Amino acid sequence: NAHGVIVASSASTVSGNVISGNTTYGVYLTGGSTGNTVAGNYIGTNKDGQGLLNGTVAWYRGEGTGGDFLGAHNGTLLGSPSFGPGRVGQGFDFDGIDDTVRVPMTPALELAAGDFTIEAWVNFTAGTGTYRQIVRAYGGTPVFLLEIGPDDRPAMFVRNAQAVEVRGPAALSDGQWHHVAGTRSGAVYT
Repeated sequence: NAHGVIVASSASTVSGNVISGNTTYGVYLTGGSTGNTVAGNYIGTNKDGQGLLNGTVAWYRGEGTGGDFLGAHNGTLLGSPSFGPGRVGQGFDFDGIDDTVRVPMTPALELAAGDFTIEAWVNFTAGTGTYRQIVRAYGGTPVFLLEIGPDDRPAMFVRNAQAVEVRGPAALSDGQWHHVAGTRSGAVYT
């Protein structure tokens, strides 16, 4: 398909779609359309998690294992994580105490000074009043954390030449799936 979804009118809602494998745009707004909502779509992969975005280095799907779906950076399950329904397929079910997937640092995972995005889908209902780490990289440069803070808001912390922290605007402890991502593009962190 050239375009995944074309919106040519105003005040439209585009949600719950699989938008992937398009030769140009996933969502294309045209004709002066305004007031549109685009949310809750799978963009970049299909419902089975195929069709990864270019540049993907590792992908931990939680399909009964701590392995990297791409095969190069397998993790080890620590604690006693289980697996339950994920956003797509199975996901990790951590107890919030000591469950984790430990992945050895390799040159391919080293964030260094380049651009990067680290992302995850999270679903939880009750805050613990403590930090809950989603991704942590202390073994290289920069130090990197993608986490849920004591206030249940997502946060990203990066320390390279300077320390940067970015916090999400809202608590996510509503029992719904939320996409969280930490991105560095040049000197901009989001």
